[in-house]
Amino acid sequence: MKIYLLERDAENYRWLEYKNIFVDYNSLLNFTATPLLFLTILKCDFSKIPNILSKFIQLVSKISLQMYLVSWVFDQVVYAYFNTAYPAYESKFLRAPLILAQVFTCSLVVGWIIQLIYEQIMKIGSTEVK
Repeated sequence: MKIYLLERDAENYRWLEYKNIFVDYNSLLNFTATPLLFLTILKCDFSKIPNILSKFIQLVSKISLQMYLVSWVFDQVVYAYFNTAYPAYESKFLRAPLILAQVFTCSLVVGWIIQLIYEQIMKIGSTEVK
């Protein structure tokens, strides 16, 4: 299946073949799977899950933007380390859960700190307005 994208530079238009339709970060697979995942989560009944898990889901929901924004930094650090420490593809594949857990945990902690700072700034700002 070939898909072409229309690209415009300074003066001209040209057609580019989009080759990684199912593999790329902006792929058709991600484009359809991500909304389906979130729609499925939206339909789930979370009233029966343990309180600590519910609190964790609420925390991640609250700071997901902060986590997304800082995750790039941790991606660069963690992947650079693992790429040099384990150059073989097989060892990278086996260590992928560890890499993802490290990036997620670091992003969670820093995102939570950013959220706490933001809440304090908003609290100070709201008291000054009154």
